[in-house]
Amino acid sequence: MLPDNSTLYFTGDFMKLWMTSETESSVADDLRLVRNSVEDDLGSYLFDKNYDLELGSLDCIIILRNDDVFEEITRYSPKKRDMDFRLSINFDTFVSSDFGKRKTLVLETIIRAIDILATKKSINKEAIQNLRGDVISFGESHDLLPI
Repeated sequence: MLPDNSTLYFTGDFMKLWMTSETESSVADDLRLVRNSVEDDLGSYLFDKNYDLELGSLDCIIILRNDDVFEEITRYSPKKRDMDFRLSINFDTFVSSDFGKRKTLVLETIIRAIDILATKKSINKEAIQNLRGDVISFGESHDLLPI
């Protein structure tokens, strides 16, 4: 197990996405390359967009392991304006996928994190749906999600 401290920041006012992982060493470099690619492309796509979200950051830890050592966790603190996620990507699916499909898996994890955030009552629903829509549009325009 190698902790991966790569960081993915994006979007406009009040919002950043931070990603790291709990990754089995056999796939740590592969996941890092995929995340860096998504970071560059998604960051550029969302660079000039602003979201009225009163949230300091959206934190997502990707679990990519061939065991059940880590469970998925969602933590939200309105006082701290922070939400932490620990979300799994299926290990066998990742290993058997090509680079493009791996990018899709990371993007789907980001969308899943946004969907969890949207269930919180203190979150601006219109703004979070706008963010979700922009991430999906990015995925579609880069052939990472079906249209």
